[in-house]
Amino acid sequence: MNEWHSGYVVDVGYTHGFYREFSPSHLALTQLLADAHKGSVHHFCELGCGQGFAINLLAAANPQVAFHAVDFNPAQIAGAQRLAAKAELSNIIFHEASFAEFAQRTDLPLFDVIALHGIYSWVAAEHRATLIDILRSRLRPGGLVYISYNALPGWAAAAPLRELIYRHARHDKGVDRLSGALAFTERLEQLGALYFKSNPAAGPKLAKLKKENSSYLAHELLNATWKAFYHAEVVEDLAAAKLEFLASADTLDHIESINLTVDQQHLLAEIPEAALRETTRDYLVNRQFRRDTFVRGRLALTSIEVREAWLSLRVALTLVRSDIPSTVKGVLGEATLQPQVYDPILDVLSDGPRTLEQLSADTRLTQLDFAALQQAITVLIGAGHLAPCLPEEGESIRAASARAFNLAVLERARHGEELQFLASPVTGSGHHLGRCDQLFLVHHQTRREDSPEHFVWKTLSSQGLRVLKDGIPLQDETANLAELRSRYTAFLANCLPVLQQLGIA
Repeated sequence: MNEWHSGYVVDVGYTHGFYREFSPSHLALTQLLADAHKGSVHHFCELGCGQGFAINLLAAANPQVAFHAVDFNPAQIAGAQRLAAKAELSNIIFHEASFAEFAQRTDLPLFDVIALHGIYSWVAAEHRATLIDILRSRLRPGGLVYISYNALPGWAAAAPLRELIYRHARHDKGVDRLSGALAFTERLEQLGALYFKSNPAAGPKLAKLKKENSSYLAHELLNATWKAFYHAEVVEDLAAAKLEFLASADTLDHIESINLTVDQQHLLAEIPEAALRETTRDYLVNRQFRRDTFVRGRLALTSIEVREAWLSLRVALTLVRSDIPSTVKGVLGEATLQPQVYDPILDVLSDGPRTLEQLSADTRLTQLDFAALQQAITVLIGAGHLAPCLPEEGESIRAASARAFNLAVLERARHGEELQFLASPVTGSGHHLGRCDQLFLVHHQTRREDSPEHFVWKTLSSQGLRVLKDGIPLQDETANLAELRSRYTAFLANCLPVLQQLGIA
């Protein structure tokens, strides 16, 4: 294949997503969950950065780290560099290069972290081999690799669905080839194709695909190369770079009681070989997507070091206390959070970020043993209700860097909704904020004379947009203003306090 894009989708831009799993603070938590030593992060590289939004956000929230980001799409690199310039970032370098070209560079540092999100399943075998070469030559001893990929056996039933959509779209000359391919596949289902009858999961998977963002779907389904992997296959691939599997970056994976029955847990405990054990686990939960961390030389912590590391872990709420549900969802279904354990933890954290040592010392938690506290924190982080934080030291420097980035994002909110995360100097990670709430924050920070609802309505209506209520656009100005007024009240009560605790507002 001679085209520069090697069959990868380049005529549709990738989404401007953010993925907390490869932020330095979250990776440190993953190492702690694996009882592994956490090294310092000075040099961070993302291979295949797409639009570069996530890596720009991380650079803004972690100015103490030097970031490198690589992508072969010049339009995406140009957009990423433009955002970095707007955000006044001086600690990030973008490389417009193929993986093979990047592998030939001799002027790069050894990286402490290399991240590959949404890359490994979507590039040809020759490019995967080049990625392994980069990991082998550019990751320092003790360094981490974050890698995500489509997984088997979860994709086994739906993989033919993707193949059909890809084949139809490949030969469709229409502008919207993805919609045409999805409609064609749906028609096949309606005509009673035996594939759908023999694979009951395929119909719901197709229905779910139809609801996804079209830009995301184009990159998920329409690349010439698409491959789902068994975990053990990826372990074998990365072993060539002297990497060993450390842990899943999905925090809830570490809470077996909500994902596996007792008998299933006993079965896994009987398997001594790590790759087989983790692959067997994927069969038990029918895994479709994995977010894994690998390490080049694992250093185990002693039991005393593990406890000390947990005590120094600082966490912050990502939702206002009243919005946190009393259940958490695992593979086995919804599990109820015991109020006698979780309520006092959440009450204390409502006052601001705390270390586990500070939580343990609080009189409201004195009846809670350390193991229960540790598990509760893990559950709340996994559910997205808490976030691990960076140390307080250096927070003022991070705040200045994050503020410039957030101003650039908020400026874009006047023109579109593609950027939906802001940088937190407290967590060193991203925090989701929709367009209306971003505009409310702009109004709050600039202290404008017009009302918040009129400011947002003027912005939206000038672009021919209307506010959605229950999925239906409100037509007249009065109804739009009333809905925006209600949303601003919710913003003040439920959103702004969290933004303030995270150092964003």
